[in-house]
Amino acid sequence: MTKLKRSSSKRSRTEDNSMKSYLLTWFGMTDFRAAKNCRAAKEEGDKSKGIQDGPIFAALKEHPYTDVLIMCPVIENDGEQNTVEGHKILLDSLKERMEKYMVDHKDRESVTIKGIPCTLANINDYEHMKSSVVEALRRYDSVTDPKLLSVYLSPGTTLMAYAWSEALRQYPHIDAKILVSPREDAETRVVDTRGTALKGDGNFIDDYEYDAIFHLFSENKIPNLLALKQFSKCKKHIFLTDEKMPASSMRVLVKDYAKEFASIENIDPNNPRSVFKTVSRHLDKYKEKYKGNLGFNVTGGTKPMMAGALDVCRAYGIVPFYYGRKLIDFTNGDKKVAACLDNVNEIVKLNMDRELTFEDATETEGSFNIAKKIVENRGLIERHYKYLNESAQNRNPLEICEKNIEIRWAENEPAYLRLRDKEIINGKFSDFPRFISGGWLELYVYSQLMPLKDDGLIKDIRLNYTVKYENNKYNEADVLFTDGQKLYFVECKAGEVKLDAIDKVKNTAAALGGVKAVPIIVAATVFEPTKIPEVRQRKMKNLGIELIKGDDIDIPRLTEKFRNIIGV
Repeated sequence: MTKLKRSSSKRSRTEDNSMKSYLLTWFGMTDFRAAKNCRAAKEEGDKSKGIQDGPIFAALKEHPYTDVLIMCPVIENDGEQNTVEGHKILLDSLKERMEKYMVDHKDRESVTIKGIPCTLANINDYEHMKSSVVEALRRYDSVTDPKLLSVYLSPGTTLMAYAWSEALRQYPHIDAKILVSPREDAETRVVDTRGTALKGDGNFIDDYEYDAIFHLFSENKIPNLLALKQFSKCKKHIFLTDEKMPASSMRVLVKDYAKEFASIENIDPNNPRSVFKTVSRHLDKYKEKYKGNLGFNVTGGTKPMMAGALDVCRAYGIVPFYYGRKLIDFTNGDKKVAACLDNVNEIVKLNMDRELTFEDATETEGSFNIAKKIVENRGLIERHYKYLNESAQNRNPLEICEKNIEIRWAENEPAYLRLRDKEIINGKFSDFPRFISGGWLELYVYSQLMPLKDDGLIKDIRLNYTVKYENNKYNEADVLFTDGQKLYFVECKAGEVKLDAIDKVKNTAAALGGVKAVPIIVAATVFEPTKIPEVRQRKMKNLGIELIKGDDIDIPRLTEKFRNIIGV
């Protein structure tokens, strides 16, 4: 059973001044952001920035560790944080901040901070995660001096946390404190996640006809939906959460699959024992109902919730599973192809949790070939963007006649477009103002994503997508697509990328696709003043918005940029 207590900021009675104290942990995004903020504050001379410590630095202040080993994932095309350069930013920042901290805390000994590069195929590469932490434990075990070990689960992903707990089973003689922190500003807590080994019977997990599946519920609802689709024969789905995050949004979806819905909403998300005791009481109360196989979707929720869930699985013989790129059975490590979210509307419905109507462009005026020609000459059009945009908003007549560009349009009149010496459009085109002010870029981006759909990397894609709900409110997306695991929201900007537009992209992507949605801005700007200022590019990066600009929107580079963003 899970034991939970506060970790002490003082040395234990078994620890003396000659004993080394090790901390092992993964590199995490929160720590990386803290390091980046500290560096920006230093460069700009603004000491008010970078005030968030990050979990690792907070743990270093809390306890006098002598040696810190940080597992640093190296993943190709997966962002700066998972590169050698990104790791250096964090490691240098931790060392610098600890040096400053020790000036005011002279009783503290010096601490050695090292990074251990771990090459992973992707963020869900469990085999290499586990082999990396096994090697880290081997290195620790080979040190013959007296020593103590703490393993900190909070940085990194849930799968990384599980890799620690499973790797420690290979070293049963190591008496390690396993730490979690419910929040960045909270003290670490000690939790035992090792327990007895999980045991499977050799079957793939979706060979079971489950009587019921328990789910850890969180802001990211997609793993819950994946399990609904994966285990179509399961009769009942039970969602574990706290009062602040009710699982009522899953009720309609569960009933759509003709299944029984239940929720337990008195869980303490920061206490593993809360999960264990609550689920145990439920199982004991309804044991006559649960005669067959039970499953536990441990993908969502907090790491303390996962620790409690694994304790339940060990005690009651429940099969725990986790959704990454594949479905992983935690009893035996088996992998299975995960269910696929192949309908954009289903993901939006999951996250918006209300009555919705959907629209997208089934037919468009203009062709991919026309859009491609405009992209090749976009600099000519960009100079007139403000004028073109006003026409699109008010349906004003258009007339531009210059050496390299000629545009004409009026209601009930043919549209005309010449770029350099080539006539591009000459004929009826009712929505020409919208098309020429930016619709061409949306169509072009859509066309460059189609090869990824043909390859099966994109499961569903929509152009000019609109979702409407009560009181005629609506959200829009220029291009929306899914790779079967998450939603990608693409905003196309043929002109200036304004500051308020950046926030709107982030918020709309989250509204439609949830916390794991990927917001993307494709900017066709070439010249000042529409070229994106560095401060705005920095804001996009801080908000997790992918930016595609400049030569990267040309053929075939745009398709490859999207391929890299998807991570395949």
